[in-house]
Amino acid sequence: MRPYVCYNCLNAKGTPGRQFIAAQPICPTCGADRVNDPKAKHVILDGKLIHFEGPHAIIREKGCGKLACGLQMANRQFSGDPDAVNCPKCKASPEWIERHKAKHTSVDELQEFDVPNVEIDPNAEQYKTPKPEAE
Repeated sequence: MRPYVCYNCLNAKGTPGRQFIAAQPICPTCGADRVNDPKAKHVILDGKLIHFEGPHAIIREKGCGKLACGLQMANRQFSGDPDAVNCPKCKASPEWIERHKAKHTSVDELQEFDVPNVEIDPNAEQYKTPKPEAE
């Protein structure tokens, strides 16, 4: 299985260049066949396999130094952005799933935290800490 890009199809952003992984350069969406149709050689191009490198535990904006699929990093292309990754093994890893879920979680899906002794007034956009009761 190898990565390919079909420029006859649109990607999720609506621009030409739909990525797919297949044994042969035949687009599963439109059926363009680079093997049997010489005109399709300009439509289906070899793609790059982009692997996922998780974030460093302490240093911001740095990777952890290993790929989620377990391959060696030498001579590989990788990214910390889960949306850029197209390696199927990386996308099946817990690291990628967690990072993808965190990136695509909306504010509405976040849980409310129960903070004791704090009153929140959303209209005033402020919070109040009650004064301790006198003994």
